[in-house]
Amino acid sequence: MFFHNVKYYTLDTIRQKPVVFWLMMFPIILSTFFHAAFSGIYEKVFLNNAIPVAVVVKRDNPNFKKVMDELSKGEDKMFDTTWTDEEGALKLLEDGDVIGVIYVDPALSLSVRTDGLDQTIIKTFLDRYSVTESVIIENAIKNPSSINDVSAAFSQELNAVRAQKLTDGNMDVYVTYMYNLIAMVCVLGSTVGLSIALNNEANLSSVGMRTALSPTSKLQKCFAGLVSGCIVQTFCSLIASIYIVFVLKEDLGVPFGMVTLVAVVGSWLGVSIGFFFGSVGRLSFSARTGICTSVTMFCCFLSGLMLGDMKMTVEENAPIINRINPPALISDALYVLNVDDNLDRFIVKMITMLSMTVGFTVLGFIVTRRKKYASL
Repeated sequence: MFFHNVKYYTLDTIRQKPVVFWLMMFPIILSTFFHAAFSGIYEKVFLNNAIPVAVVVKRDNPNFKKVMDELSKGEDKMFDTTWTDEEGALKLLEDGDVIGVIYVDPALSLSVRTDGLDQTIIKTFLDRYSVTESVIIENAIKNPSSINDVSAAFSQELNAVRAQKLTDGNMDVYVTYMYNLIAMVCVLGSTVGLSIALNNEANLSSVGMRTALSPTSKLQKCFAGLVSGCIVQTFCSLIASIYIVFVLKEDLGVPFGMVTLVAVVGSWLGVSIGFFFGSVGRLSFSARTGICTSVTMFCCFLSGLMLGDMKMTVEENAPIINRINPPALISDALYVLNVDDNLDRFIVKMITMLSMTVGFTVLGFIVTRRKKYASL
C-alpha cells in the first residue's frame, strides 16, 4: 500500500500544470536569460586589465613614446593608450573613457578625477620611469661605457612577490546567480510539500476527505506523499542543473556529482518546508500557497537571486539570516565547493540543511497527527 500511495502521489503531482511550469520550465527560461545577460562580462570587465589612459605630448620624448607603445601591445597589455591633444584628453577624462591623462613636457605628470587602484598603478609607473630615465641619463653623462649595464639592470623585472592562485575554482562573480537559481528551484519544492499536506486535510479538499476515510494511517500517507514529493522535486532540480551545466555550458566550478548532491538535499529541504507550512493553521489552500510562495521568493531575494550583493548586505547587518535561510545555505554550499580547498564549510552547510529537513518534517508530522474532524 505504501508504494501504491507513492505511485499515485507522484502521478498526481506531475499532472499539475503549475508544477510543470514553475519547477521545470521557469528555471530553464530564467537560466537562459541569466546566461544571455552575464555571459562574457567577467572576462571583459575583470580579466581585461588594460588601463585606459590619454597621453598629451607638449614636448617630444621619443623614449617614453616607445615604452608606451610597447606597454600597449598584446593581449596582456598594461595600458590602452590614446594619443591626443589636451582638450581631447580632458574630454575623455570627463566622460570616464580614460582613467588618467599623462602629460609629457618632457617631465611626466598625471591628471586624474578620482583616487583608486588604477590611478595608483599609473602614478607608480610614471615615477619609476622618471627615476629610471634620470639614472640612465646621469650615468651616460658621467660614464658612457656603463650605459648598457644600467639599461639592462633597469629592464629586468623585479618581483617582490610570487603570484599564486587562491583557488582552482571559477572566479566569475556572476556564477553566483546560477547557484541561487539552483537554490530557487530546490526551495520552490515547498509548493510540492504544501500540496501533499493539504491533500491530507479533510476540511480543505475532496481529496483530503477521501484520504481521511481510507484505512491507511494518516502518517503513512503523509510519508508516502513526502517520498513522492522528494522524487519529483529532485528530478526537477536535476533537470535545471543538467540544463545549466551541459546545455548552457556554464562553468560552476563544482563537479557535477557534487552539484547533484546539493540539489538532492536542497530539494528535500524545500519539500519539508512546504509540508510544515501546509500542516500549520486553518487557512485556505490558495492563502497558504500564496504565503508559502511569497516567503520562499523573499528568502531567494535575501540570498542574492535578484541582487547579487544582497547576501553580503545581509551578512554585514544580520549574519544569522544567512545561517538559516534555505536558499542561502544551498547557494553557499555550491560556493564553498568552488572556492575552498577542503570540505569543512561544505559539511557544515549540508548538516544544517539535513537538520532543518528533519526538523520541518517532524514538526509537520506532529501538527498533522493532532488534527481531528468532528464530521466530514
